[in-house]
Amino acid sequence: MKPYMNNEELIDELVIHKNINRETIPENIFNERGYTTLVSPYKRLICTNFDTMRQEYIYKENGDFAEYINLAKIDDFISNKFSMYIECFEKHFKTYVAEKLSEKFKDTNLSCNDYSELSRLSSCLPSTERIQHCHNILQLDCHFNCYDLLYFDKMYNSNMREVQANKNIIANRRRALDTILKLNTTHGYSSNMLIQHNFNKNTVPPVWGVIHTLSLGDVLALSDYSSPQAVRVLN
Repeated sequence: MKPYMNNEELIDELVIHKNINRETIPENIFNERGYTTLVSPYKRLICTNFDTMRQEYIYKENGDFAEYINLAKIDDFISNKFSMYIECFEKHFKTYVAEKLSEKFKDTNLSCNDYSELSRLSSCLPSTERIQHCHNILQLDCHFNCYDLLYFDKMYNSNMREVQANKNIIANRRRALDTILKLNTTHGYSSNMLIQHNFNKNTVPPVWGVIHTLSLGDVLALSDYSSPQAVRVLN
């Protein structure tokens, strides 16, 4: 298929190469939704077989384009439902993490806006540039412990779980810590009302509040999700 095709050419593509009955294709359908989102994701479900010699899909004759539309509607329905549940889970999970961190701060000598422990842990990790230029964990040539940070290493008395790390885990941890430490300031702008309230008062946002500004992936990057067993990372 050509890089760019107008609506008529896209319809011809369906008729000629996917055996779709032209009369079943709604007028201006590709003005409402792109070809790559309405056709491409479902062609394996619509095809009847795959020609290994020609390396192309085989479609039934006189196909009905409504099959593509119905699959897209079902896909949209499922995606929207999952998005709603994921958003709800993310909100409650971040609240839970923030509450647990608040409890831990009460048991330490650190104030809720003291980022020193996170700064120390960040200094133990390779830089983003260094991680990007290495093919695997061994090439990082470093010696460090990759702890479950939701327990805030040594902030309170507990046996720390050590994470079996690989390059991706280290990169994710680096990104999450960098995101948090950027808010270790008394001024700035944030779409989060709590963080902006602190900036307006020229105070450093509380660490537990910063959790709400992170993506779910960054929150998970602070915890041990990589292995059921605790393994020390040594070069």
